[in-house]
Amino acid sequence: MSILITPLFYSASIMNSPHWLHIIYGNVVAFLLSYLYKYTWHALEHRKSLHIFIGAVAVALFFTLPWAFMATVQLAMTPSTWTYNTHFWDVLLRADTFFRLVHFYLASFAVTGVFMLVYGMYKRRSTDAMDREVGAILTRTGKSWFLIPTALNFFIGPLVLFSFPEYGIEAFFENGYFWLIILTIVLALFAMYQLLKDFFNDDLPPARVWTIVGVMIIAIISMASLRHGMRMGLIKPVLAASAAKTEVFQRESLAAFEAEKNKPRTFTQSDIHPGQALADKYGCLACHNAQVKVVGPAYKDVAAKGYSADQVVALIKAPKPENWPGYPPMPPMPQVPDADGKQIAEWINTLK
Repeated sequence: MSILITPLFYSASIMNSPHWLHIIYGNVVAFLLSYLYKYTWHALEHRKSLHIFIGAVAVALFFTLPWAFMATVQLAMTPSTWTYNTHFWDVLLRADTFFRLVHFYLASFAVTGVFMLVYGMYKRRSTDAMDREVGAILTRTGKSWFLIPTALNFFIGPLVLFSFPEYGIEAFFENGYFWLIILTIVLALFAMYQLLKDFFNDDLPPARVWTIVGVMIIAIISMASLRHGMRMGLIKPVLAASAAKTEVFQRESLAAFEAEKNKPRTFTQSDIHPGQALADKYGCLACHNAQVKVVGPAYKDVAAKGYSADQVVALIKAPKPENWPGYPPMPPMPQVPDADGKQIAEWINTLK
């Protein structure tokens, strides 16, 4: 998504930038607490309150991690709400962000419930009695974790949709994405029916479990598609305005470039360095060019030698051909006054 709407996503990220760090250190602390909870299972078996507290803090931290991402996503999707004073907490406490977070958390529980159903199915096939009991618990828990959040999302989903700006909702329905909502609801209801008709049976047939998995995969793809439709409906006016401004900028830039390129060049004496004028006066430019080799070396190559002004004056009056092997020897030019020679040296050294 950051590639599709880069200017909007990264602008929103800047508004929320300090809180993005929480995804880093929050994750680190949450995982460390999770490992501490796991590896102190027996060490703290007689201190249950402390053990549960460690696990609860880890879970709470994990639940705060989506805040920064969700706030940034909602901000990027609604650029019409931006102000110079918009920050993380302003966005997080908005209705659209809040309902979106609730929808996300409920969907996460529902998907976890599906994983429990699959894992429970494999556990129930075990020859170990304890594994089979674990499989029954996983199946029972997975049903509840899927059914209850999914049912609640039937109420939260419309709140998410209708908390967006009106222009986005209109674009969403005009572009025909609404049928994906209907498809997702039908699929979710079908999956719920598959579980409810055998709700008290912990030994679900594998075919039914895989049917639920397949149906929910299609439902997730459908939801991802309708989310993209909502996103594009919300940012369409901004993208159109941005494209129009870009076109105007490119057209004006090209016109300015062409005008500058075709403008006749006139040079005055003030445009020329005094040292360059003196080099022309004394005939130096007959054998030297500022940038390229002519008869003698280019002055930029002379400048690269790092001669001082006094050294250049001395070399004008008494050249040293051994300094430039491969070039024709330069004739001495004692007629150049020292003061003029120093100005020529100053100009040469500006070419470094």
